[in-house]
Amino acid sequence: MQTSVVRRRISALCTNRSVGGSRTIGSTATSSFYDGLNPVQELQLGAPSANTITGLGIDEYFQRTDSSGASSYLTDALGTTLALANPAGGLATSYTYDPFGNTTIAGSSTNPFQFTGRENDGTGLYYNRARYYSPTTQRFIDQDPADTLSSGSGLYTYVSNDPADLVDPLGLYTCFYSISSHRLVCIPDDPNDPLFESNNFASGAPGSCRDNPKCQASENEGPIPQGEYMIGADRPDKKKMWRRLTPDNGRIPPGRKGGFGLHLWGLNEWCIMTHSNTGDVLDSDLDLEEGSNTLQVNP
Repeated sequence: MQTSVVRRRISALCTNRSVGGSRTIGSTATSSFYDGLNPVQELQLGAPSANTITGLGIDEYFQRTDSSGASSYLTDALGTTLALANPAGGLATSYTYDPFGNTTIAGSSTNPFQFTGRENDGTGLYYNRARYYSPTTQRFIDQDPADTLSSGSGLYTYVSNDPADLVDPLGLYTCFYSISSHRLVCIPDDPNDPLFESNNFASGAPGSCRDNPKCQASENEGPIPQGEYMIGADRPDKKKMWRRLTPDNGRIPPGRKGGFGLHLWGLNEWCIMTHSNTGDVLDSDLDLEEGSNTLQVNP
């Protein structure tokens, strides 16, 4: 396991989380060890206070054990925690949310991972790594550190105002793709570059598995699996747009030697495809942002 304790510098407007990966709620300071981007152990006064079993995806949590015992996560398609189950299968704690993440908790738990799997600091704010998110204002409280879009309120926008389909686990702008709504949104780093948004996409072989998140594990049939991807440069051996999508964990399923792709209409198992006109616009926009394009695939 690769462990590190890393946090960005937090604005003086919100100092309950300090440099070095710790947060302080009331008089209790908690620091964290990380496996990649996921926190896997919490420490108080230098001693472990909770351990978390995580998956390969960012903010993918299975079980958390603290002084009260083990709790298993029941989550929705966006990774939002709906309830915690005890070892006997009973629901010890449950959570309800409005569309932008204002959270109501029934029961008692120290679990911080709630809306979209992000950490609720108990201050009305969620910690999205690069910056804090306020469900009350439906905005980030800091500007995007990459200075995306243009000056003004766009710098604070959360997931293009579409929290039902999209997540932003890093607090940064990127490209988002929703399998079920076949919608792609790309928000550029450069304020002079255009915003891209279209639902003229599809993923998965023709039939019941096309645009069906339940078929993600179906080799040569299902849509692209959810997760984080790097968007490669346009392949020079292709006459039309064809960009390789590389999972951030580097794992390519057996039998999938070609990896994943973003390309025009054609063979589409485990890829994302679109029509020529849409592809030309997207290709041109991605060229403006070459070298910094990432993709978050959600159910």
